[in-house]
Amino acid sequence: MLRQREIISLLNQGQSQNAICSLVHCSKRSVSEVSKAARDTGKSYGELLALSDSELLTILSTQEASQVEDPRKAELAVCANQFVETINSKTTL
Repeated sequence: MLRQREIISLLNQGQSQNAICSLVHCSKRSVSEVSKAARDTGKSYGELLALSDSELLTILSTQEASQVEDPRKAELAVCANQFVETINSKTTL
């Protein structure tokens, strides 16, 4: 059984994240990520469990991929460019 399917099944049964970690032998972060990805699909746990393994992985990985981009990244890029410009202007003097 897929780890993601097992986590969703246990969430559907009302198990706590700590209990799921112990049963599946994974981190609380892994359980949290699967739980969030499942919620973000807008489908119930039962609907997700009815999907085939490949469909489940596709829909969950789509949700996880959309969460990867950190909104602070764009601001960091601007700051990094300003820093490089400042360093370059000081070294050319």
